[in-house]
Amino acid sequence: MIEADLELVLPARISLAHDTPIFVADLEWADALANQSKLGVVIDKPIGPGQTRFEDTTIYRSFKEVFVDGRDWSTTEFFAENIQKIDNGQILWGCRSKNDFLKRLNTTVRDLYYSILSSGYLSQSNIYSLKQQNNLQAITERFIGYQESVHQNHEIKIGFNEQGEVIFVDGRHRLAIAKLLGIQEIPVNVVFRHKNWADFHHHLFALAKGLSNSRLYHKLSHPDLTYLPYAHGDERLDIIDRALSIIQAPPASTKVLDIGANMGNLSILLAKRGYLCTAVENNYPYSQVISKIADAIHLNVNVVNKSIFDVSPVGYDIIFALNIFHHFTNDKDLYDKLIAFLGKLECKWLVLQPHNMYAGDSGFGKYKPLSPDAFAELVRDLGNFRKIQFLSSVRNDQRNVYLISR
Repeated sequence: MIEADLELVLPARISLAHDTPIFVADLEWADALANQSKLGVVIDKPIGPGQTRFEDTTIYRSFKEVFVDGRDWSTTEFFAENIQKIDNGQILWGCRSKNDFLKRLNTTVRDLYYSILSSGYLSQSNIYSLKQQNNLQAITERFIGYQESVHQNHEIKIGFNEQGEVIFVDGRHRLAIAKLLGIQEIPVNVVFRHKNWADFHHHLFALAKGLSNSRLYHKLSHPDLTYLPYAHGDERLDIIDRALSIIQAPPASTKVLDIGANMGNLSILLAKRGYLCTAVENNYPYSQVISKIADAIHLNVNVVNKSIFDVSPVGYDIIFALNIFHHFTNDKDLYDKLIAFLGKLECKWLVLQPHNMYAGDSGFGKYKPLSPDAFAELVRDLGNFRKIQFLSSVRNDQRNVYLISR
């Protein structure tokens, strides 16, 4: 049974970044799953692609109108829709009348918004821990109005469809508030995953098991996949940020080439920031992972499954060559191809991270041994660049990063 196996691997609770797209779908069976204590159920029912983003829902628009634009609740579509349901005999959030509902919005929901605004967003388990410690002052200050419903299964609930898109299930008030306030990361409970998406987890886990130390090369960029073991995380992020701040190119019109993209960590990061990114990856399974993750989180990454020597470097503003060029220094034929490739460069900037022959990278440079500085100078000279700027050395592998420019 795949489900029993998956429960040993897949996380029931994850975190969603602020920029993760969340979609709303009409799934009656999801409400029943949301009320169960069991999380991470694998299903094989058709869900389909996400259609309506959470930001386009009535509740989000209405919360924005009240908390950002200063309108009264009674003027919002959210209020009108729910009053109609109450008038038809439904009991919503314990409210049986218009006055009950308006009072709840002006007390419980308002207090929730301002408590998160002033004190931040904590997980239900953290709030529950405060309650267990009888820390009433902290509870009162931070979570006015929601104390009675705090328990670990009351976290915002989501699921994943066939493609790995995030599907909203429950917790609309907190999600709307978190998005309005720009909370960078929120904890969520995973109620379900479609079997297709769950199978993708297994595929990635199998890939990891076949690699050195049973770890992927880098952290994956999908919120449901960050638990998979990896060798490299975000340790280069500050250096990448520094390079981009020096370059100061407008993302929307800047074409970027990521050479040797592996499973797309850098490419997806750049696409999130609005750059026009092409990811070149010669390994077919890896290139498929980039495409699947980019599609799941609705990012436009042009994925090219070819050797870099079969791709023209012309037409790009920035090229990232991180931990890739030194793979071509063990063999004369590959080194000659690298030399020819460098001679075709027309980009304004190239961000280079070569190996470090003095820090344990002895497996490279058998044909052409080059120090990090010498490698940067080679790229500068053959690519007809003018400047080399040392940015930093990455802590975990002591490999230098350079910005080479014209």
